[in-house]
Amino acid sequence: MQPYDSDTVRQAYGAIASQQQDECCGGGGCGHCGDAPTMNTASGAGAISFPASTAGLSCGNPVELARLQPGETVLDLGSGAGRDVISAARLVGKTGKVYGVDFSREMLALSRDAEQQLRDNESLFNTEFREGDIQDLPFFNGSVDVVLSNCVLNLAPNRARAFSEAHRVLRPGGRLVVSDLVVEDCEGKAGLTGREDASAAYASALSCESYIQLLQDAGFTDVQVLRLNRYAAGQCAGDPVTTPIQDLLLAHAASITLMAFSSR
Repeated sequence: MQPYDSDTVRQAYGAIASQQQDECCGGGGCGHCGDAPTMNTASGAGAISFPASTAGLSCGNPVELARLQPGETVLDLGSGAGRDVISAARLVGKTGKVYGVDFSREMLALSRDAEQQLRDNESLFNTEFREGDIQDLPFFNGSVDVVLSNCVLNLAPNRARAFSEAHRVLRPGGRLVVSDLVVEDCEGKAGLTGREDASAAYASALSCESYIQLLQDAGFTDVQVLRLNRYAAGQCAGDPVTTPIQDLLLAHAASITLMAFSSR
């Protein structure tokens, strides 16, 4: 099986975003999605509409477990359509700041639409989306309090470098909260490796123990498993990476959320 590469990931997720933009925009400029299927992050006047096609591109809820505080600076790795950035922005408030970084320009277009809704509906101007690679983050050393990631780090061709970059941008004592998929047993690992329709990213999925070791190797300390759930049917519905191997994931995979701290 060929090594998983960034272009494959970018094309797969960019296609989802482009499809939604076509449905929303027709031949004119993009705004909200109108009659296209959408989902909201809240109800009432504060609702932010997101394309329903992006709902399955996550495997946990790191924002819920990150214990975000007003005034904190947060970075979401692989921010996609911006769901977690918007949720985090509400928690850190006007004195905080939430950045999203993604290398898909199509996804960034969706996230910036959500950002405009947040500004229009709730007068929150504390978000910023940047184009970039999670293996080479466009941020200074020690510039954020919290790093979030939701089912993204397992897609990095060089996960060790991605974890090291997350550690680099954290302030001393800062925390990483990451949700991802792990393989629970050797049988599942063998099955994923042998499947032609399995992406190489999930064919090389880590065990929980190996994932923790990778964090520690990057310099993180006090690694805690906050949540571990067996993979559920429909959990990542529509995800172009996981959909072809749903049967194996149901049998052998789990969704994990971990917290770890910068050692500096």
